[in-house]
Amino acid sequence: SHWCIFHRKNARALALVWSEELARAPAKQKLAYLYLASDIVQNARKKGTDWADAMVDLAPTACRDVATSGDDKTAERVRKVLRIWDERKVFGSAPVTTWLDG
Repeated sequence: SHWCIFHRKNARALALVWSEELARAPAKQKLAYLYLASDIVQNARKKGTDWADAMVDLAPTACRDVATSGDDKTAERVRKVLRIWDERKVFGSAPVTTWLDG
């Protein structure tokens, strides 16, 4: 995550690679990808909004993918990440808690 934050100027391209890799990952590894994104986005806020801007369009689909590919425990962990993001306003005013709807 530190490497990604250091290279924040390439956040958009790196976020796309992250999204593609998450989509290809086995179900058991998808939650780890979400935790990685969470760490990057939260810690990168100190340096600017590059990562939040890059991830805001990709994160809803990724969260639904992780939640539906795992068991109930995985879905609850995704909901917890979303609650934390919402409480900390990681993505500004984006409706984070509704990302699993639909």
